Amino acid sequence: MGPINIQIEKVSLVSGEVTEPSIAGIAGDKVRFVQLDAMLQNTSELPLQFFFASTMVEINGHQLSAHDMFSGRTDGNYTSTTPKNATLVYMLNETHPGIEQIRNVTIDITSPARNIETEETIGKGKSINGSF
Repeated sequence: MGPINIQIEKVSLVSGEVTEPSIAGIAGDKVRFVQLDAMLQNTSELPLQFFFASTMVEINGHQLSAHDMFSGRTDGNYTSTTPKNATLVYMLNETHPGIEQIRNVTIDITSPARNIETEETIGKGKSINGSF
C-alpha cells in the first residue's frame, strides 16, 4: 500500500459462547466473528496517516465493516518506521452464513496513506483474496 507495508499475519473465523456478562450484553450469548491480525509499518521518511480500520472484508457476498468496540486501535499517525500491531474484528450475525459454510475471504484495504504535512494521498487501495 505505497509506503505502508501491511503484513497480514492471520485471518481467523471464531465462534463461541460469551462468558463475560459485560460483553454478553453487547454481543449476545453467542458470537461469531472474523478476526484480522496485521503488522503495519511506514517504510518511508514521510509522516503518514493511515486508516486501517476502514478495511472491509467480504465473505460469501456479505461486505463487513470492522467493529469499533472490539477492534484494537488501528488508525493513526505513522510518523516513524516503528511497526504497529493491528487487530480488526468483523462481527457476523444471523443473516451471515455459518462458520462451516465460509471458505473464502476478500480483504479490501480501500483507504490509502496520506502525507500529514501536505495532505497528499500516497498509494492506492488493494484487494487480497484468501481461503480458509
